[in-house]
Amino acid sequence: MDSLLIIIPVTAAAFIATNTDNLILLVALLSRHAGHRAPVIAGYLAAMAILFGASFAIGRTAELIPETYLGYVGYLGIIPLLMGINGIIAALRPAQQDSSLPTPKLMLPGAVVATTMLTQLSNGVDTLLAFSTLFADSLTPVDTLVLVTAASMAMLFAVTAVYILEHQALGNWLKRASVYLTPLLLTGVGIFILLDTVTDKVPA
Repeated sequence: MDSLLIIIPVTAAAFIATNTDNLILLVALLSRHAGHRAPVIAGYLAAMAILFGASFAIGRTAELIPETYLGYVGYLGIIPLLMGINGIIAALRPAQQDSSLPTPKLMLPGAVVATTMLTQLSNGVDTLLAFSTLFADSLTPVDTLVLVTAASMAMLFAVTAVYILEHQALGNWLKRASVYLTPLLLTGVGIFILLDTVTDKVPA
């Protein structure tokens, strides 16, 4: 069992790699809806639950693959690997201003929850791709560790977003560092999936 615990840091790395931009977005939403922090956090956590539920469901379809072909599931690691390489290339390009968030308006709590959830979901394609690949490549007992770790990371990011809101310098540093950190982490996750490990459905 101890050998399976390697999936915890791998899951944490995958979460950080695919959700640092969501964290920055969450900080922006908390700032724009300063009077509705709880609805913003609720919308964020709801979006994460949907993304991980969908990733798990997609990953479980690997069980429908005939055993003869299960050995090829690990090649899905090419997806986060290519995402990481693409991120590294993008980091070398000149930065562009992000004006994707609309001007804040007075909104009811329910509307804030919905807006936050939809905004996070629209920015969660990388999370869906990376985690569905991770679920597809892992043993069923490992999936539980992935889900628990991912849920814990989501709650940690929610707390972190509130903390960053009160420390602007940290937020600015995170925004700069994420440009380089996230693609490197995604590349590492992709390599892990491509390698044969004890967490795989069909280790070599």
